[in-house]
Amino acid sequence: NVQLYDEVDTPLGLTTPQQEFALFANQHELPLLDLLPVLEAVPDDDLFFDQVHIKPVGHAPIACAIAPAVREN
Repeated sequence: NVQLYDEVDTPLGLTTPQQEFALFANQHELPLLDLLPVLEAVPDDDLFFDQVHIKPVGHAPIACAIAPAVREN
């Protein structure tokens, strides 16, 4: 799982925000692109410079996921 802050332990779980966004988007018939699966496919050691800033190796799969979604919507 992708987790920005290892030291933060939350009972909500990492996918709670995605679930809430998906529910809202579905209720309001809005398109939604969840990038968490895209980020999870990148090895954790290669994804972040620090706890927030994504390395170029992470930007490429994000861009590949966003481009078709922008074209379709």
